[in-house]
Order: sequence, then C-alpha cells, then structure tokens
Amino acid sequence: MAAIEQPPLAHENTYSPPRLDTVDARMVALMRCVLTLSGLAIIWIDPTEPARYVGLTYASLVVYCLWSMGLFISAGRFQAVHRYAPWIDVVCAAYLVALSQGTNSVFFFIFLFAIMVASFSRGAWLGAAAGLLAMALALGRRAARWAVAALCGGVLVLALGGAGLLPEALATRLTSITTNLALFDASAVPVTEQNFAIVERMAQIQAGWRMFLAHPLSGVGPGNYTPAYSDFAVGSWYASRGHAHNYYLNMAAEAGIGGVLAYLALLGGVSYQALVALRRANGTFRRSIAVGCCGIIAATAGHDLFENLHVLSMGIQLSAVWGLVVVIATMEKLERVNG
Repeated sequence: MAAIEQPPLAHENTYSPPRLDTVDARMVALMRCVLTLSGLAIIWIDPTEPARYVGLTYASLVVYCLWSMGLFISAGRFQAVHRYAPWIDVVCAAYLVALSQGTNSVFFFIFLFAIMVASFSRGAWLGAAAGLLAMALALGRRAARWAVAALCGGVLVLALGGAGLLPEALATRLTSITTNLALFDASAVPVTEQNFAIVERMAQIQAGWRMFLAHPLSGVGPGNYTPAYSDFAVGSWYASRGHAHNYYLNMAAEAGIGGVLAYLALLGGVSYQALVALRRANGTFRRSIAVGCCGIIAATAGHDLFENLHVLSMGIQLSAVWGLVVVIATMEKLERVNG
C-alpha cells in the first residue's frame, strides 16, 4: 500500500516570512507623494528656503513625486515591489539636503521617513517614538508646542484607526504593536503569513524565559543563548535567532538576575549622566549634542524591548554616545580648572 503523504504541521517552522506586500508598497509610495508635495508647498510658502539652486530643487521634487506616483501605480496594477526603493529614498534625501541648508534643511525630515520605511519595524517605530519623546523633554518648554502637536497627531491617528479610515496596511501594522506586547504560547498557535513574525518572536522570548527560570542566578552563560537554545526550544521552533528578541530578557537568560540588574543600573547611570550634561551644557552646540544623546539613549532602550541592538558595530556607536555625555558633563569644570 502506498504511503499517504502527511501534511506538515500547522505550526511547523518551515515557512519563510513574506516580503513587504503590494498594499504596504502602495501606502509607502503614497506617503512619498505626500512628503514631496509638502516639500513643494513649504518652499512655495517660504521662498527663503532653499536659498540657492531654487529651480533645481523644484525640478528635483517634481521628479521625485513622479517617481513615487510610478511606484504607486506599479504596486497597484502590476503587483510589483521594488526592493531598492528605500535606498533611492536615502539618496534623494541626501541630494535635497545638499541642495539646501545641510542639516538645517527643511528636507532633513525625509531621512527619518527613509529609515522608517526601510525597516518597517514595529520596534524601530517605538524606539523612534521613545527617542523623540526624550528629546522633547530634554528641550523643555521650547519643545512644548511640538509635543502637543505630536500628541494631537497621535490622537488623530488613533481616531482614524478606530473609524476604519486608515490604510489597511498602516492600521494592521499599528495594531500589531499591541499584539507584540501580548503573551501567548507559540507552540499552540497555527502559523499564517500574517502572524509568522509575531509567533516566531514569541517562541524566542519563551525560550529565553525558560532559560532564566532554569538558571535564575547565573543564567546559561554570556553568549550561550544559541548553544543552549535546543534544550529550551518551544514546540517545533528549533532554530535560534541568536537572541530572545528582548535584550533585557536576553541578559537575564544569559547572565541571570544579577546580570540584568547590572545592565539596568548601567542604563540608569548613563541616563543620570545625560541629565547632568543637559544642565551643564553651555552653548547651542554642546546642548544640541546633549539633547541628541538623550534621544539615542532612549531610542535604544525602547527598541531593546523587541530586539538586541548591541550587535555588529552598534555597541561602539552607543559607547561613543555614552562617552559624549560624560565629556559634556565634565567639560565646563575642566575648562574652569584649565583657565
């Protein structure tokens, strides 16, 4: 008798996550058009920006808008997704900034759009929100109107989402942020195209939690998340992604309660040093650096709830930021001593 082929288990970890779908691509292309038209409106209302290459700037914005409309039509009619579009966004943003006032350019905000689109990451969105909030608090009263505007914008977005007036892709992505915060058993959830990333993330989180419960004082050892993963894997999610998708939990899993408390103490000390730098910074340049450092520290702490940002060369960059707040906090005293 011929063997009957058994269908794969619903939760078997054999599925590759889908690419950015065409609905998302159309939404992003439409956002590009809105940003470009906003840029045209800004330089029309305020002809002093840019102060040079005005005609070239107008022409560049029109070409960028046509490019965005082409992406929108391509995604809708031909179901095409252009993987290099975010890189073109970065190049266009750098080009427009170079045409105008450099980092003081009104077009500098396009960089943030390009970064958020390139990642399309919920953790990046929350990290960016935490960083912007920290910078607003660091700026004090000067940023009050911007904080109020952001709050009103957030309320408006939530209201539009509740009324079903947001694009489906954006509404789904925003809703999935709260879904990421919900706890569930990854081994008991059938995997679909829509929930693959969330279920896989939860499987890594559960494995990290099991490691911590098994070794609460010492953890499984620094850097041993992947070697120990097979002993704590959830269901058929047998492949480690290298970390627990939550750096605080990952620290607890590898170094125990002492390790995570030490890391939290480090963050607390760095945050305090940033506040000291804000109080002691004299001059616009130094204060701007201190405000930016506050944003980076908060963004990293927020994003670490969903990822491990202490990888590759990012640890060097973060250490440089920590060093800057120490330098700014002590610079005034050193200048006074040195005369």
